[in-house]
Amino acid sequence: MARDSVVIFAEGAPDVRADNQWLHANVSAVSVGTACTDGGASMTLTVNEVYPSGGLTSVTEGAPVRGYEILQVLSYTDALGDVWLGARQFNKGGGWATTQPLLGPLQASGLQFSFFDSTGAATTTPANVARIGVTVIGLTREPVRVGGALQRVADTLTTHVAVRNNRRG
Repeated sequence: MARDSVVIFAEGAPDVRADNQWLHANVSAVSVGTACTDGGASMTLTVNEVYPSGGLTSVTEGAPVRGYEILQVLSYTDALGDVWLGARQFNKGGGWATTQPLLGPLQASGLQFSFFDSTGAATTTPANVARIGVTVIGLTREPVRVGGALQRVADTLTTHVAVRNNRRG
């Protein structure tokens, strides 16, 4: 519970789109049971710190609820001097958890991003980004023999991701 949060859809007037909103709330408890009207399995969330306050009165039965936690993805250097891609979770009561390795070791510039607009041209304007290129350059953990010499070998992986709700470039 220390990391879990939800957004809850609050419907204003059913015939007016402009008054709908997503409420943000912290999850303070979860219980499993049979609270559904048909006696089926259920999960009851207890929430607090709802923002904006008072918004729960506009939540209707069956409203969408989406859970999330805050996660930071970062590069860091380990005790051997290798660069890694890692992740850590935010604990609402006490800061960041320990960074966990995700990918590595990487070259010093082993994580690169490029941004493209809907025509495929490179862009630096955030509002114009329709596609993101991601390049990862990894290294072998231990040296391997290449042409008689021991060395660490690099390999590159590149992919492109279309930005959601944006026309693909």
